[in-house]
Amino acid sequence: MACVTAQQQVFKCKDAKGKIEFTDYPCGGSRTGGPIPVQVNSLDFSAGRELQLRRENEQLKEQLRNQQRSEPSNGMAPQRTQPDLQSQRIDGIACEKAKRDYEVTASSTANSRAIVRSKRSMMYGTCGMKEPDENTVNIDTRVNTFIR
Repeated sequence: MACVTAQQQVFKCKDAKGKIEFTDYPCGGSRTGGPIPVQVNSLDFSAGRELQLRRENEQLKEQLRNQQRSEPSNGMAPQRTQPDLQSQRIDGIACEKAKRDYEVTASSTANSRAIVRSKRSMMYGTCGMKEPDENTVNIDTRVNTFIR
């Protein structure tokens, strides 16, 4: 799109009584005066903005090229750290579903310990967390009674 600016001429005219008038047409009749120089009173930044965006785009492309050159060219994406992967898994929909499934299974009295343990193990695996060591504590609640 091309922008065409119209430049108008302004005339300063003085009539016989000394009254000054500015018009966009030449002075005529008893009025005297002539054209006056006018500076455009608007700023057009569209060309500058477009140029700035092009420069920024070229800089970003160059940064991407440099980054790709510095990375190993084995065709693989850079390796993510384990905490990054774990945080992504923990926040994932599959992890939330596995947590909910485990909670429902664990709260039901109809499920055996083996089923609850398997759901727990699935939850930890899906969420990318290390399953804690399981310690079993047996408490002997028998009461010794003596008969006399």
